[in-house]
Amino acid sequence: MEISTLALKLIVLLFPGLVAALLYRRLTVKHKERSDFMFILIAITEGMLSYLTIQTAYFLGIFINNIFNTHQLGYEALHAFKDLSDSKVIPYGEIMCASLAAIIISIITVKVSHYNLLNKLAFKFKISNKYGDENLYSNFLNENCLAWVYVKDIPNEIVYLGVINAFSETENFKELVLDDVTVYQYFKDKEYMGLYDVPRVYLSFPNDKVIIEQAKIIETQNEERSENATP
Repeated sequence: MEISTLALKLIVLLFPGLVAALLYRRLTVKHKERSDFMFILIAITEGMLSYLTIQTAYFLGIFINNIFNTHQLGYEALHAFKDLSDSKVIPYGEIMCASLAAIIISIITVKVSHYNLLNKLAFKFKISNKYGDENLYSNFLNENCLAWVYVKDIPNEIVYLGVINAFSETENFKELVLDDVTVYQYFKDKEYMGLYDVPRVYLSFPNDKVIIEQAKIIETQNEERSENATP
C-alpha cells in the first residue's frame, strides 16, 4: 500500500508527539498495561502542546520586537498549521523546535504525574480527595519523607532495613532495591537479631507476602546503625 505525500507529511508532523509519548511512557511507573489508544492520545495531546508552545514563543518574540523596533512584524501562524493541507511544504525547522519543546513538556508532565501535583492541588482546594492514578504501594514509596524502611519477608521471618533506591511492580510481584542494608531475623516475640550488612539488595515478593514499614532511625556519632534502628 502506497503512502500519499500528505499522509507522510502528517506522520512527520506527529514526530514531536511521538517523542513526548515515548519519553512519558519510559519515565513513568507502569502499574498496568497501557492501551494503544492511551499512547496515541498522549502523543497527539503533547504533540499539539509542543506546537502551541513554539507558536506562543513566536508570537511573544514578534510582540517584543514590535514594542522596541520601528520595523513592525506581522503575526503569522506556523507553517505546520497554515500549510497543513499542502503536502509539498514540510516545516522541518518547526518540527525540530516542537520536538525540543515536546521533551520539556514531557518531563514536566512526568514530574506532575510522579508527585501527584494535580491531585494534591485538588485536595488542597477540597475539589477531590483522590490521591492519584497510582496504587497505594507506589504512593507510599513515593512519599518525600520516606527514606529508611523495614521490609518484612513474612514466610522466612527476615527483615531488611535499608534506604529505598528503586521500586516497581508487576501484576503478581513487588520489586524493591535497597541500599545500606542490614538483614535481621525476627521472631514472634518481636525480637530482632542482626545477621549481616550488605551495600545493596534486590528483593522480589508476591503481592501478599511482604510488609513495608517506615523506619525510625536515631542518629548518633558513636553507635552502629544496627543499634540505632528502632523496630
